[in-house]
Amino acid sequence: MLMPSRKPRRQAQDADTSDSSSHSRGRPMKRTSELKPSLEARRQRAKVIHEQATADMSITRRTELSTFESLPVEIIQQIFFHSFEVNMPRASPYLAHALANPSIYNALIQFAYFDSDEESPVETRHFLPAEYRHVNLGEKIRLQQGILNCRWCTLARLKSCMPALSRLQMVQAWHREHNAEEELQLEPEALSSTLDYSSRHGLSPMLPELDDDVGMETHFLAKSFSGDDLSAPSAPPRGPGLLSGERRSVDPVGPVGDAGTFPRIIVWAFITIAGQPQKILDEGVSIMAVYVIPDHVLAVPAWTEERLTLVQLLRQGLRFLRRENVLVISVQALFKGMATAIHEGNEAALLVLLELHYAIRKIDQGEPEADGGTTLKTRTMVGPFAHPLPLQLFHLACARPKHLHPGPNLTARLLSLLIREGLDMIPFDDPYITHWAIHASESSPSSQIVQLARWLLRDMAGSTMYDLRADEPLFVNGALTRRQEQMTFSYLPFPEVTFTQEIGYLCGHAAPVTFTAPDGGPCG
Repeated sequence: MLMPSRKPRRQAQDADTSDSSSHSRGRPMKRTSELKPSLEARRQRAKVIHEQATADMSITRRTELSTFESLPVEIIQQIFFHSFEVNMPRASPYLAHALANPSIYNALIQFAYFDSDEESPVETRHFLPAEYRHVNLGEKIRLQQGILNCRWCTLARLKSCMPALSRLQMVQAWHREHNAEEELQLEPEALSSTLDYSSRHGLSPMLPELDDDVGMETHFLAKSFSGDDLSAPSAPPRGPGLLSGERRSVDPVGPVGDAGTFPRIIVWAFITIAGQPQKILDEGVSIMAVYVIPDHVLAVPAWTEERLTLVQLLRQGLRFLRRENVLVISVQALFKGMATAIHEGNEAALLVLLELHYAIRKIDQGEPEADGGTTLKTRTMVGPFAHPLPLQLFHLACARPKHLHPGPNLTARLLSLLIREGLDMIPFDDPYITHWAIHASESSPSSQIVQLARWLLRDMAGSTMYDLRADEPLFVNGALTRRQEQMTFSYLPFPEVTFTQEIGYLCGHAAPVTFTAPDGGPCG
């Protein structure tokens, strides 16, 4: 049988010299240079590439400035002051560097809040490096809105500018008073016999020299030199109030600027007594003419001491306005701030916001409308307001989680504040307020809370008599319009003190002001 011939096996050396890849199994192993780098190595590589690209861009940027950026820094600054475009530093890093100067920030604040009489001289040195120019109301509103949204416009910076703002107003008041004396041809002897009550407090009606800083501050009552201030609230709290003794004590003059600078000065006026001209202290003039309170100042995520002090400082700037009673404010932001204060149990913040709400009221806006299926009372015990308090704020106070802020009195104190400003908004048939009042009247360990709850139930039922005249409100600025002894039919568990006095604001010599929006309508 014929068999096929066998081929001879290759020698081992032939196998060694052949291509080994033809006999390997699976994928071949990669070289070390071909392996994927680790995540950390990739991150370091990306960082190096980014730094190199940024460096290249900055080099290119320095060599390719725009025509505007190529101008001298002084000219850029003057253009900035004439345009008041606060977004200009955000246009490029170069402009941001050119305008990032504390003196520029201070000058912007002076422009925004100094309210010139447009007749008397102005000390322009306070506006350096800017050239002073008159700023109209529209520009002030836009500028105040802009700078209050800037990070550099802090409470500390605003307070640091108040001495210069006070000096600007004092200089103009000095010139007005000096011109009036020359027109009346007053002699120093006539002024020395002034019968004004201020002379009993060591105040001299004589005009000091312009360069006499202490004399100017004393003459215009620009600072508090002692604990006895002529403009402190004249009416102390009366009556027991609702837990009023447990509230924190506040500064008797409210927030002030650096060196104890008040948010206003007091100017002098001339009257005739027994045929002789006399000087008397007249009215306060704001050194911070506030025309805007932005939304973010009121609708805060949480109330801190600095945020609340800023609101108080702006409120005091509003109090002594003399020329334009205009205010740009959102009541919705104000109500959001109140809701945050109620949720946090921050009684002081709620008190400040309620006083601000009363200040921006608009008289004669008609009866508020009921929301939903509630039935409002046909009376005006507090308002009328253009924007009355929402009923939801009362519900939020009644439903406060007790574990966040334990204590049986806090919810009652918050409700008491809301009632003093929004009693008209409580309907007869509200289930949430009724439930709280019934529960508090039956189970509260505090006699004052029981009194409040029972009074609230009687008021909602319409069975309380107040002895009020026609169209006479029960509360004005949070205070009872009549003393407890004049209420012959009922006892009211509320303090006989206004919100303004309870906060401790400097309010003497402030003229009543009704604020409007820029278009003449109600604020908000």
